[in-house]
Amino acid sequence: MKTLTLNQMLVETYVALLRNLSRDTKLQLIARLSQTMIGDAAAPLPEAERFQVFESEQSADALAAEIRQSRVFTRNTETL
Repeated sequence: MKTLTLNQMLVETYVALLRNLSRDTKLQLIARLSQTMIGDAAAPLPEAERFQVFESEQSADALAAEIRQSRVFTRNTETL
């Protein structure tokens, strides 16, 4: 018996699930998969969109200090 790679096992699992679908549903699935493959061939996203770059005029230290100062603690601890 030959060993299957992870990708092959995933394919086999999906095929087992897809066997019970209707013909129309399978065609819709094929169309959607085809669209995702077409979308993959498109130009790559700019770095700002890919990594969602945060832009600010403040330095990292100033932002960290502002965040620390804005924290509000609502937990009241009682002394024993």
